[in-house]
Amino acid sequence: MASRALLQVSEVANGDSTTKESDVLALLISQDPNDHDGVVNYIKAITKQQTLPVKTILGDYVDHITTSSSISQPAKRSIYELLITQFTPPTPTVSIALTKTIHALVPFYEASKLHTEAIDALKILNTDVNFQDFSTVEDYNIFRINVNTRIAENCLAIHDYESAESHLTRISPLLSEVEDTATVKRTNALSVKIMARMHKWLDAASRLLLMDEQVYDATTVLYAILAPWSQFKENLFQNVKKSEHILANVVGSPLGVLFGKVDQKRVIYADEVSKAIDYVGAAELDVGVSLDELKEILQTAIIESNLMSCSLIFENITLESFAGFLKMNPEVVEDIAAACIRADSIKASVDDISKTIYFTDKKFSALKDWQDHIVRACTILDNVASDIAFENVLQLPRYK
Repeated sequence: MASRALLQVSEVANGDSTTKESDVLALLISQDPNDHDGVVNYIKAITKQQTLPVKTILGDYVDHITTSSSISQPAKRSIYELLITQFTPPTPTVSIALTKTIHALVPFYEASKLHTEAIDALKILNTDVNFQDFSTVEDYNIFRINVNTRIAENCLAIHDYESAESHLTRISPLLSEVEDTATVKRTNALSVKIMARMHKWLDAASRLLLMDEQVYDATTVLYAILAPWSQFKENLFQNVKKSEHILANVVGSPLGVLFGKVDQKRVIYADEVSKAIDYVGAAELDVGVSLDELKEILQTAIIESNLMSCSLIFENITLESFAGFLKMNPEVVEDIAAACIRADSIKASVDDISKTIYFTDKKFSALKDWQDHIVRACTILDNVASDIAFENVLQLPRYK
């Protein structure tokens, strides 16, 4: 069969016909797609002919498989998988056909939730050999962005957020170099979604600020609130306030109220947090986490904010009183507050005995105060003892 395929293809290639390309393509198309050996033999025979436009013929063959109504879907998937094995590793001769094959096969995998298989297929396209298939650098960059964005989408589907982030980071420098706004918008939106899944609220809010689309205003405000306290968060709040539309579109809403109180370092109460959660649910905001998870994350952020607020008002406050602001269990609040303090978000400490939060550097706990008193008393006693010993030395009789 292999010799017959080579003989037929060679005969056309070396003949005088003016339709060699279409004639060879017809030979390949005439093979039963289910006869994989036959298809492979003709592909190998075609790639050996230096006088034929092999790249075009193989690309047209993939197009035929894709558009044919006489080939069943299972048969198409099977032939695509066969072609990938024949076209890998990619070479300049088969690169176009390989790209078309992968783009045709991946939807089959995605529809069947075979996301790992889709990722593996798409990764084949991350090679420089594809560059020669594009007429401009812009087109090639758009191709690279779309391939890695689709890989990231499939990584997201299997909750592999780190890999998704890695592929988007790879193409991040290209986003500012292309003029295709739809491509950039799709990739940026996916980046925000992955950042939210990874609880990178500061990064997510910053990316939304760059996108500058009013549809994301409420989400931008929420992510800004959720971000852990730092100088970067302070800068983020300033940039949000500079926007011409973000706060204007959430004014009077529960999120707007929370943003204002966090910004002004005012104490936030339980009903205000509940209203914010209800607002997010009613608005059907896609914030990257479930409402139950959002409630827990938001409470943590508000505890940190309330620590900042209370430090401006009190020298100390009992855990029971502090937890009462959000109507939470003092033990839960203690764990979260301690974590915030360990993260150096605020200068404070929690006294385990008195169950009190101290905000000043002078008095961090009753135990520390008591220890300081003991140290000072011992120092005084030591000095007195030294003075007495010195006086006794002076009064000793001298030897003659």
